[in-house]
Formats: sequence, C-alpha cells, structure tokens
Amino acid sequence: MILPEYVQKCPCCDGKGEYKQMYTAGCGGGYYRSMGPCDMCRDDHPGAGIWQGTGFVYKNSLKPVPRSVVEQIKAMNDTTTIAA
Repeated sequence: MILPEYVQKCPCCDGKGEYKQMYTAGCGGGYYRSMGPCDMCRDDHPGAGIWQGTGFVYKNSLKPVPRSVVEQIKAMNDTTTIAA
C-alpha cells in the first residue's frame, strides 16, 4: 500500500489496529490475554467505533489518522479506480 508522505504505519500494532493485551479476570480470577484495540492509533472521535485502531498515525505527531483519511488512502490505492 502506498502511503502519503505524512502518514506511517502504527509502530505499536504494526498497522493492524489491535494487538494482544493482558486483562484481569476480576478479583482473584487471574489474568488472560486477548486481542485489544491499539491505544496509539485508535480514533476516539465520537461515532468512530473505538474497538479497533486505524493502523496508521501521522509521522510528525504520532496521532491517529481518522478513518475518513484511511478510506481516502484505500481509494487512492484501489487499482480498479481509473483516474480521469
């Protein structure tokens, strides 16, 4: 995938939007590992769907790239789209 010069893959989750995390099973229940959302690339904008991160961050600030920008990047990389 070709990325704009100002965007990079999230270094925390390697662009997947989630990674294995450790959770507690409650008081005295021990711990377990499960996939959880990436805190670095998660888009916390209301209505964005906070379960999974976008997988991309801005290079200068390492802030998450909004899903709308990710959709534009996907459209830019779509080989079926023919530029007029």
